[in-house]
Amino acid sequence: MSCFADTHQEDSVLKDRTDAPGGCQTCGLPLEKGRRRYCSDRCKEEFVFKLRWFNNLLRVLNTRFATFTFTESFLILNVITTDSAEVMTYFYRRLPGKKPSQDIDGMVFGLGEIWWGQKNRTKSERFASKHVLKQGLKQVFSAGMIKPVEFRSASLPSRNLTCLQLKKDDLLQASEPERLIKSAYRKAAIKNHPDHGGDSESFRSVHRAYQDLLLWLKRPTYQTRKGVPGQWSYLAGRSNWLTPL
Repeated sequence: MSCFADTHQEDSVLKDRTDAPGGCQTCGLPLEKGRRRYCSDRCKEEFVFKLRWFNNLLRVLNTRFATFTFTESFLILNVITTDSAEVMTYFYRRLPGKKPSQDIDGMVFGLGEIWWGQKNRTKSERFASKHVLKQGLKQVFSAGMIKPVEFRSASLPSRNLTCLQLKKDDLLQASEPERLIKSAYRKAAIKNHPDHGGDSESFRSVHRAYQDLLLWLKRPTYQTRKGVPGQWSYLAGRSNWLTPL
């Protein structure tokens, strides 16, 4: 019996996809304190390695964009080809007790068997690719939810913010950021001054943080990331998948 969801299961599958597990972005387990995205480097490496198993299939499907995510019950692959704006979605039922990286094996091999079976029957790669695309569900996701977007974030060293006890969002949203920095500096300088029970090294660190943040205000720098919120994403011509935004 196929582990791919069919159109009769669509309603229950769509309900399930709204309950995607939080925590580690590669296995879904709750994260330990201090970890932001992954439970371990090994977990991430295993997942990313398996994710690239989709690449050959996506190439023969002439994929322009693809995304991958998972819920407690399903793996979800979305595909937009180079000659269509329509999103084809594949739901693959997960096995109890398995990690997403282990379930990927079955999804990749299952779609691969569908492709090779049609290829052997028709002797045509084009027909085989069309056959695989027909197995997907239509109009589950909009194209806008699949195409990668650019996200720009300010490159503010966290140690400088911590040193002055400032929050990044408060600084970026302040109408007068320079005044906010100076106010924070005065408080931190008094607290860490040797004449008030502090030490010289801490006081110098506070002063350096103050100067660095003022310099950033004059010449702000940003980091630009491309991807899809909440989903791993594939772009034609790239072998590595983009991490979720």
